[in-house]
Amino acid sequence: MNTVNSITIIGMLLLLSACGGSHDTASEASTPVAEAPDPAAPPAGAVVDPSVAAAAGDAQPCIGADVELTDARRKEYLELVADAMDNKVKPEAVEVVRFMGIGTWSAVFATTPIADPGWLVFESTDRRQQFKDVWGGEADEDDRQGLAEWAAGLGAPADFAACFAETVIN
Repeated sequence: MNTVNSITIIGMLLLLSACGGSHDTASEASTPVAEAPDPAAPPAGAVVDPSVAAAAGDAQPCIGADVELTDARRKEYLELVADAMDNKVKPEAVEVVRFMGIGTWSAVFATTPIADPGWLVFESTDRRQQFKDVWGGEADEDDRQGLAEWAAGLGAPADFAACFAETVIN
């Protein structure tokens, strides 16, 4: 086995381990992965209730989401949140607590001295983050579909909408 294959296999094992997946790559390697499309599957782009998907054994809604809140990213979103506030607040007074992004869409959970904490949603277009809306308040499992539909209503793709709901609830 060459070095590239070894590194690839080690990377896959680490990813599976982090996601709670199986470590038995021998049986997976010999099993074909292509399956026929499910005729009962929702149409592409549809917002799927992630709790239904999880109950059916489908993938978790945030696979592939970027959730790393780096110092550079925190600084960027301090400015963006301050700019999004109707009553202007200085970036130094903003606290960005969490981040989640998929593709060109992102959301941050932020606090300011002039408003309740909330999830601010942004879309990157032409290399600029555009503030879309803010979701405030608490949410629980019963709110999952409404959260996903709210995000989709902003124009967000289904994967972001489902992950947004998961992130807000958990």
